[in-house]
Amino acid sequence: MVRNNWSSVAPGRWWLAIDATLSEPATEFMATRTGWRVVVSFVPGDNRVEIYPCASSGPTVTFPHQLYNGKPAGRDPWRTGKLCLDRPEATFGRDRWTGEPSDIVEKVIWHLSRLLMWIDAAATGQLKQVGDPFEVPPSSKNLSHPVIGFDEAISGFKSWMEMEQRWGSVSFIDIPHARANRVTVTFSDSGGTIVKTISWGAWAGQAASVQMGVWLRLDKIPVVRPWGLPTTWSELNALIAEQGFDLGEILHFAGVQLRKRTHKNESATLLLGFPVEERVGDGPSRLHWMAIGSVPLQHRHSKMNGFRPIEANRRMLDRAVAQSHGRLDWMRTMNWTSDQLRRRGPSSEKLGSSRIALLGAGALGGAVAENLLRMGNRDLVILDGERLEVGNLTRHALGLEAVGRNKAVALADALNSSMIDGRTVGHATNFPPSDESVIATLRAADVVVDCTGADDVLRRMADFDWGTEKIFVSLAITWRAEGLLAYTASEVSFPYFDAVERMASMETPSPARSESTMEGIGCWHPIFPATAEDMRLWAAFGTRFIRKAIESPSRTLSYYRQHEDGQIELVATNV
Repeated sequence: MVRNNWSSVAPGRWWLAIDATLSEPATEFMATRTGWRVVVSFVPGDNRVEIYPCASSGPTVTFPHQLYNGKPAGRDPWRTGKLCLDRPEATFGRDRWTGEPSDIVEKVIWHLSRLLMWIDAAATGQLKQVGDPFEVPPSSKNLSHPVIGFDEAISGFKSWMEMEQRWGSVSFIDIPHARANRVTVTFSDSGGTIVKTISWGAWAGQAASVQMGVWLRLDKIPVVRPWGLPTTWSELNALIAEQGFDLGEILHFAGVQLRKRTHKNESATLLLGFPVEERVGDGPSRLHWMAIGSVPLQHRHSKMNGFRPIEANRRMLDRAVAQSHGRLDWMRTMNWTSDQLRRRGPSSEKLGSSRIALLGAGALGGAVAENLLRMGNRDLVILDGERLEVGNLTRHALGLEAVGRNKAVALADALNSSMIDGRTVGHATNFPPSDESVIATLRAADVVVDCTGADDVLRRMADFDWGTEKIFVSLAITWRAEGLLAYTASEVSFPYFDAVERMASMETPSPARSESTMEGIGCWHPIFPATAEDMRLWAAFGTRFIRKAIESPSRTLSYYRQHEDGQIELVATNV
């Protein structure tokens, strides 16, 4: 039922007051009739329809699929709990994927019909359906940055559940150049014994800043019914007391730990962990952590109005925080374990777990290495004896800061700073290496990828003692970057003659001196004609070929060719 005419909030922004009636019996949190505000933004490029609870007659609690339902912001006659009525596909920004009409009138009607379905589902407890992805309740503030990252894989869930200790201290380190974002490093029990250590990427060994906090593993997520986060310490205290924990004791412990440190103004963080399922209705499969920052604990130099500055009083005040009405400072947390980190582009488990040796850190090798890392491989070693020249920058993944440095070492450093779990190692040597430790690393590899484009390297690969069977891949760009030759074999030694014979059987362009150019003044030295666009294109095809070779080893040569109209053709595959 419409209660009034449209009212203007701001230029191009209007609201309408309506009442909605349940078709289901009323419940503790959803009355038979509730008030709502339909807010429409009608400006070029922004035709949004949003529905909020009325400030005077709408629901005052937070439900699933709703933003935090707090008091009105400013003079708005509605609460902050905007309903999530859009279909999940709306996040991609394509109307035709959501089924939502584009006409503003039809869009309002569409949202109103979904409002009626929403309130019925809220009243019957069906907003969370079996099979829906698990979501944590929303916070009262916009949690964007900073972020606390943690690493909780499915494989580590059992050990957490079997651990008798339920709380203790946790340490964090800052991520360099990442806007105060940080990650968990060690979890210790209340006696100081380390119970879990997280091994992040190579960057973590250089992180100097360490902060402290306290962790508590709960049996379930602490929520204010039906689906809101507690907003005060006393609310949180009541919820975790239901699970048998004394928040005052835990904060007392945290305060003692904080005062042992030398940093005068350092604040503590409280991590709350609980088991979660991947999807609603599944059994729990991993631990999730939520964080509360700026816990108001006593420092060694804190002013204590009305109390003597002694340790006993500091501990008493730390305990009292649990009963206070102070606001909780919820922080954004994210699970940065590998399979969660790469949800935007998941790859195969075999690629992620393979130890890969990459020969050649040139333009093709650099782009392939980056693809492998971002697709989940975290055990990559790179060999190249050359330095990066300024001329390489026209098509290489590296930048000015790497000019004059060894390509393999500079590339490894760049990769390790580009992903949170990057652990790439670069060696300033051509293949084959003379250093015994590098030789041992190559023999330990599961996959060997050649991106040098040199037959001499292939011959040396055939002569090298690999020790055990490897998956070999050789990627070579044809003249003018017209195509890509991709060869793979799973053998104890590299089958050189088979590889070169198969490559020679393909009708690829031959180098033409008239198409060659030179770089600089001096002895004439031809430059391979190819652009950054070419290198990225063939690196993508090459990376896909590597993944398939790992997943299904065979002896194969594939020839990909690009035509003048841009189409890519798989000219031939011989098996």
